[in-house]
Amino acid sequence: MALPDEAEASPTDAAPRHSNCGAAHSQSASGCSIELLVNYGRRTARAIEPSPRTIVADLSPSPAPRSPPAGVSNCSGELARIATYAATIAQGVVGGANEDLALFTADGAPTENLAKVMANMAAVEIGPARPRDAVIRIAVAQLRQLLEEQAKPHAGP
Repeated sequence: MALPDEAEASPTDAAPRHSNCGAAHSQSASGCSIELLVNYGRRTARAIEPSPRTIVADLSPSPAPRSPPAGVSNCSGELARIATYAATIAQGVVGGANEDLALFTADGAPTENLAKVMANMAAVEIGPARPRDAVIRIAVAQLRQLLEEQAKPHAGP
């Protein structure tokens, strides 16, 4: 079935051309609206053509990587600092920095290793002004007690 826009107009066509859209249909407003939409759809479909597919071979090569900013050339000093920090934290707790520090038990309770690690960290971070070992042990004991109290079922009112 040919749409009105595609139909060849002949001198014997009975339907007059509408003055607003130029289509051959009755002069009703709804007929004109439909014809306008159909004609707009055809023009839009012709205007939208698929773009050609791009393949990797069609792409230009990537630019060369930029060189690092001036003054930043090597991170080995930073890696050595981190390794020393890890070894210091593990000191007196486990044999080396790559071992599990076992700071908490399987059920989440803090171990004595947590107090040792906190003391070691304070020695690195704060230095001579670090807290006494007793303060750290008391803090870990209070944490343990708090966790135990939270784990107990509470009696309802």
